[in-house]
Amino acid sequence: MKIQSIGIVSTIVILSSITGCMKENITVNTTPVSMIIQRMDTTVHDFVTVMTLQFHSDTDPVYYDSITYINPNGARVTQPIDFSFYSSLKCLIVNSSSDLDTSRAPVIKLDNSGRIIELHDYYNLFTNETASAGDWSNNGFFYQSFSGMDSILSGFRLLDAFGSINSNSLQFQVVSANQDSMIIHQGNNHDMPSLDAILKYKVIFEDEQRNTTGLMSLSGYAIPYSYPSNTSNLFGFVSALPLPKLNNQLARVVYASEYMGNPVNLKCAEFTYEFDDQNRVTSATIQYYLKSLLNPDLGDIEQRILFNY
Repeated sequence: MKIQSIGIVSTIVILSSITGCMKENITVNTTPVSMIIQRMDTTVHDFVTVMTLQFHSDTDPVYYDSITYINPNGARVTQPIDFSFYSSLKCLIVNSSSDLDTSRAPVIKLDNSGRIIELHDYYNLFTNETASAGDWSNNGFFYQSFSGMDSILSGFRLLDAFGSINSNSLQFQVVSANQDSMIIHQGNNHDMPSLDAILKYKVIFEDEQRNTTGLMSLSGYAIPYSYPSNTSNLFGFVSALPLPKLNNQLARVVYASEYMGNPVNLKCAEFTYEFDDQNRVTSATIQYYLKSLLNPDLGDIEQRILFNY
């Protein structure tokens, strides 16, 4: 059973940081309860809504009980999350149903601290092992501490025994990071094994602005480009949602330094934000400059995400 990839462009983008702060005995909820994803329509010169996501967390603070997707025409689809195997295996079943085959279930695995560490499109919950290999169905998130920073999301790659990691354009690795910026190497091309990455770029952060939305894309991870993507379908599902304990800052601008082995010095993404009186992001606008970076036929992409709490 595969989950249809529901993504924001690439990217890449994203399960919420379960955080809050106390002020005068009032808890400020920094976890979004819904997001409205919009794209600039160049024909009407305005943002149009492409998807609304509603997050439901009624029973467990670790992750959502369900996510509802609402299309612009009002059609609604709800993805339930099953916690039956969380206590024993730290596994969450996506899109669970009464007739789900638990020997081939789509699973999100977490570590003891509540961070997502593995995605499996097919997982045997009886033997606690993957039920597939070699087809990009098994992927992992990795975390690392850098100088002056707590542990942050530092990488994403294939876990398949037979699938080539070099076929994954969305794999990325943070090679260095501090409070001001981080450098990411992303993607590999199996036809060019001498390349250590397809795209190398630097993310410059907003000054002292934590990414409490949990969206990967708003910290500058996984910049979209045209090389074919081979990943678990669950990556498209998870990366477009707030990620628990992302623990990073908001991106301000992204500069590419190398593409396909060729040095470049190009701005490939720029971010602007609006905040409420509790310093929570209410609006994030991302301008991707893909046309100048990669291919004149791609066109640039402008996206806006609205958050409700």
